[in-house]
Amino acid sequence: MGIEGKLSIVLKTGADNCQATIGSTRPLQTPDIFIGKSVTELLTGIPLLYSVCGTAQGIAAINATEQALGLDSTTDLQVARTILVEIESIREHLWRIELDWRKFATTLSAKPGSQLSLWLPKTRQLLYQGNSPFELDSTIKPDIHELKLLFNEIHQFVTTEIFNQSPEQWLSMEEHDVLAYWARNNQTVAAKAIHALIEDQFRIPKLQFLDKIEPKEMAQLLFSDKGAAYAAMPHYQGQCAETTPLARQKNHPLLTSLLNMGGTNLLTRMTARLVELAMLVTGLDKQLDELSLKKTKSYPEIITRCGIAQVEASRGRLIHGLQLDGQLVVNYRIVAPTEWNFHPQGVAKQALEQLKPFDLKKLKIEANLIINAIDPCVAYELKVE
Repeated sequence: MGIEGKLSIVLKTGADNCQATIGSTRPLQTPDIFIGKSVTELLTGIPLLYSVCGTAQGIAAINATEQALGLDSTTDLQVARTILVEIESIREHLWRIELDWRKFATTLSAKPGSQLSLWLPKTRQLLYQGNSPFELDSTIKPDIHELKLLFNEIHQFVTTEIFNQSPEQWLSMEEHDVLAYWARNNQTVAAKAIHALIEDQFRIPKLQFLDKIEPKEMAQLLFSDKGAAYAAMPHYQGQCAETTPLARQKNHPLLTSLLNMGGTNLLTRMTARLVELAMLVTGLDKQLDELSLKKTKSYPEIITRCGIAQVEASRGRLIHGLQLDGQLVVNYRIVAPTEWNFHPQGVAKQALEQLKPFDLKKLKIEANLIINAIDPCVAYELKVE
C-alpha cells in the first residue's frame, strides 16, 4: 500500500436491495509533516509525496503558497500551469479508458502506455526548459512550435484511437440516438464500451454537483476548529456533493440529454469522461494562443497569511489550504476529490445502493464499473456479502 492508502467498500445484499459501506485508510494527516517547514520544503515535497496527479498537487501547492505570501504571477505562467494539469488529465482519462474499458473490446490498435507517459514530461520541458514549475521564482520559456507539434500528436492519437473522428466532430453530438449510432458503427475501445451500455435503463439519481466555493469561505471551512474533520468528510451547504468530470461537463448538450434519460448512470458517467477528454484536447491550441499573448500581472485574492488553491484535476476538484507564519507553514490541509466522491454518504454509496442483487456475479461487475467510473485516486477493495 502506498502513502495514499486505500478504500474498503462493502456491499451487503438483501432480498431486493444493497447497502454500501465505504471505509478509508487514507492518511489525511499527511500534510501535517510540512508544519514547521519552509515554503521551499513544502513546494519541493508535495509533488514527490503523491504518485497520483502529482502535477495537480504541485500546482495547487504553488498557487496556495503564492496567495498566502501575497505574490502576483503573470498570466502566461498561470496558463502554463493550466496546460500541465490538463495534459495530466488527458493522460489519466486515457489510462482509465485503456484499463477499465478494455473488457468491452479486445484491443486498441496501438499500445498507448509508453506514449501517454511521455506527453507530460515533454510538455513540462517545452514550457519550462528545465526549470521547475513548483518554485516561487520559476519562469517559463515556451517552445511554441514544438508544443504545437506535440499537441497535434495528442489530437491525432485521440482522433484515431478513441473517437475514429476528430474530437471537434464528436463533440457536436447532442442526443442519445446520435451517440448510439456512433457507438454501433465504430470499433474503438471507447465506442465498444458505450455500445455495451447504450441500452442501460439503470437510473441513478443525481447528487448535488459541487459549485464554486469562494476562497474566503473555503478558508473558514478548512481552518476552523472542525477543519480536520471537514477535510476528511467534506460537504457543501450541509450536503454531500459530487466533483467529477460529469459535474464539470454536465451542461454539454449530450450529457444534458443523457442525464434526463438515465440520470447519473454508467452510460452518462462514461460519456462524460469522453466529453471532457474531447474538450481538453480541442482546447490545447487555444491555450497555446493565450500563452503567446502579452504578459500581464495576475493578482491573487488576499487572505491574510492564508492561501487557498482549487485545481480541477482529472478526478475532480483538488483543494489545498495553507497558513503561514513568515515563511514557515503553520497549517496545511488537502481535500482530494476522493473525499467528496467516496464520502461515506456520497455519490459512490448512493450509486452502489441502486444495484439489484439478483445475480451476484453481475452485481460485482457492475459495482466495479461504477467505482471506476466515479474513479477514486487510490486503490480500493470491494467485498460483496
